[in-house]
Amino acid sequence: MINFNKVTYEDTKEMIAMSHKELVAARDDYWDEAILQNATYYHIVIVEETVGYFAINEENNLLQYYLIQSVRTMSQVVLEELIRVHNIKEMLVETYDVYYLIQALALGKEIDVHTNFYHSVDTVKSESPFYNMDVEIATKVELEEIVDSASISLGGADKEWLTGYYNRWIEKKGVYIFRFNGEIAALGEMRTGFAVKNAAYLGVIVSENYRKKGIGIYVTRYLKQNASDRGYI
Repeated sequence: MINFNKVTYEDTKEMIAMSHKELVAARDDYWDEAILQNATYYHIVIVEETVGYFAINEENNLLQYYLIQSVRTMSQVVLEELIRVHNIKEMLVETYDVYYLIQALALGKEIDVHTNFYHSVDTVKSESPFYNMDVEIATKVELEEIVDSASISLGGADKEWLTGYYNRWIEKKGVYIFRFNGEIAALGEMRTGFAVKNAAYLGVIVSENYRKKGIGIYVTRYLKQNASDRGYI
């Protein structure tokens, strides 16, 4: 008898940690934080024992699927049943989640690439395209300026959300400001502390007036070198 019991993300944390150990590369931090933490979770129960979990989004797409080793002979049966019961439309699968990938490939009728995720260990030093560009680690004093710059650069992104986002990473000293003549030319992010502790996740936003000048490449290489010097992949 297979049952699916609706639970919370917090209820599933221990099993999520187990699934993380099987990943062959660091999971995208945005996927982990913004997507999966806001998904709907279910425990998979077989004969009154919790043996796995899965997560779906509002569109009934399956985002996560995990069974413990001892019951994996039932993987396809369980997956087919949850697809039927929850009327799953699509399965979103990370290729570095090998267990889930194998199960999805066995049942999937069509495959489309959704996102490319890059994992790099190489670093290349790069000179700034502007001779007198200044780099600083952001502080709370610059929060409003950073939010205004990011919102404009992202086509009018929600300032309230950006304020919370940048406030958090400024506290962790993960936001870098690249200035030219006192103006923000680019913002860089180095986000750490996720499930894979030795991985750094990098983000770059180049201000509209400074695009197509090589700044994005420079900022990316700067952050990669900084992360490598601190022992991160």
